[in-house]
Amino acid sequence: MAVRLALLASLACLSFTLSGAPAQPPKEAARLDQYGDPLPQGARARLGSIRGDKGHSGAVDTLVFSRDGKCLFSGSWDKTIRVWDPATGKELQSWPAHTGAVFRLALSPDGATLASSSFDGSVRLWDPDSGKQRRELAKGLGYVTGLAFAPDGKILAATSENEQKIRFWEIATGKPLPEIAEMGGGRAVAFSPDGRLLACSTRDSTIGLYDVATAKLLRRLRGVGGMDYTLVFAPDGKTLATTGQTSPIFLWEVATGEQRRRLGDGTNWSGALAFTADGRTLISGHWDKEVRFWEMVTGGERHRLTGSRGWIRCAAISPDGRTLATSGEDSAILLWDLTPPRR
Repeated sequence: MAVRLALLASLACLSFTLSGAPAQPPKEAARLDQYGDPLPQGARARLGSIRGDKGHSGAVDTLVFSRDGKCLFSGSWDKTIRVWDPATGKELQSWPAHTGAVFRLALSPDGATLASSSFDGSVRLWDPDSGKQRRELAKGLGYVTGLAFAPDGKILAATSENEQKIRFWEIATGKPLPEIAEMGGGRAVAFSPDGRLLACSTRDSTIGLYDVATAKLLRRLRGVGGMDYTLVFAPDGKTLATTGQTSPIFLWEVATGEQRRRLGDGTNWSGALAFTADGRTLISGHWDKEVRFWEMVTGGERHRLTGSRGWIRCAAISPDGRTLATSGEDSAILLWDLTPPRR
């Protein structure tokens, strides 16, 4: 009996450290990417390597998922467009797309046409399956930083920092359509989900809301506080989220043009915005290499993802809502599991 008690006492001592504190359970081994480098907590894959010797060799400014979620398209300062398999992390295709940085990609609603814009001043249309160029819509436009398909897929809109106008093209023919004068100079464009409105952010730190059918300016949103590179409509079309240099994230009521709320203080510039499909959460990527999740009902921050290696400049959510893709300054793309945040 005495021997048994002594053994039990010895085993009990093993559960304490030398300092007398309970021993910590062993840490879970860090997950590794396909090249053997550790992944941040919450990330399930990295597309490309952290050394830039695989995948893109320059910053990634734009990401878009295919309609079935089986492909992810990326555009980079290395002047290429690349296609990835999110399930395996493999690069499926790569092609030289422009003679300057690829700044924006947009995929038509039917998934049949990929549009790209670049700092080389051109706007081009591609076959997303083969990577073959179908048409060059324009060239010599300067820095084309805004690009968006209308929800019906018949029209493409684009803006350039070097022009005071919003350009439109008919996708079926490539024919230019009547332009809208935007004296502030365009930064970014987005169509409302119903296709009736077009939002355009400008270099003079305002946002124009236009009636697509009449091309008339309905209202101008002021008090942005910085030049906005990113804007996105909520799925129900009632809220517009914007952000840019030196500004926080602003939430605007589309019907009235009133500023409903601001998220953050603007000290960590957000280069990426994406709404979840239910519109309850806004996801933002920041200069400080973190991803933040915001509750739309309260405006409160509820979760963060950390471990990115560079400023986050773009984000995209898969059609099934299960995967978040982010990238930016470090050229590699991270895929995150969108599980419910811990409270």
